Amino acid sequence: MEFSILILTIVQTIVAVIGVPIIIFQLYFSRKQTLISIEKTIREKTVEMMLTWTQTLQKETSFAERIVCGFSEPQCLSLYDQKAFEVSKEIKNNLCEICPHAKSDYCEQKCKSDSSPNYLVEGLQLSELRWYIIQYLNSLESVMVAWQQGVVDRGVIEEQFAGMFGANRGYALEKFRKVVCDGAAYPITEEFHNHLKEKKKQTPSATKKPQLGK
Repeated sequence: MEFSILILTIVQTIVAVIGVPIIIFQLYFSRKQTLISIEKTIREKTVEMMLTWTQTLQKETSFAERIVCGFSEPQCLSLYDQKAFEVSKEIKNNLCEICPHAKSDYCEQKCKSDSSPNYLVEGLQLSELRWYIIQYLNSLESVMVAWQQGVVDRGVIEEQFAGMFGANRGYALEKFRKVVCDGAAYPITEEFHNHLKEKKKQTPSATKKPQLGK
């Protein structure tokens, strides 16, 4: 009887010893499969986000962004408050690309016949320009939220969107962003901007890569 109990104990011990590595392997394999699944989801979400972003970049949105990135803070404030403000003749000509009055009788009479060095942005043109900029920044904030939450590949987003935060792009319309709700409207975009600045300090030089949103 005692011998049988001894044998049973030995068998149980052997099974336990063999079973532990199997359980460890199963846990490791399960974790690895979960990580692979998560990485696949992140890659898919990144592609989806990039496609969604490029679809928002209409010709008018791109023109509006290029125009407003050169605005002064008072001009940005007037634009946000929907108050008429003056721009240079060069900007006036650029606005023709997105002006709802372009090529109309109003355009011929009001704008092209105007020989003054400055031009007043007002009415429907003002509303249209403001709408394009708000739409642009809202879309950008959505991408930045996905970046912050880690549901997309953070490295890819940083590579592709870094160009928008350069001086030639007005640091992603920083002057305008700061007048919207006193700078509180686009917090994640600002967080992304600060992250890029810190990253640039830590990286002496890097090879430039193609970027979207140009």
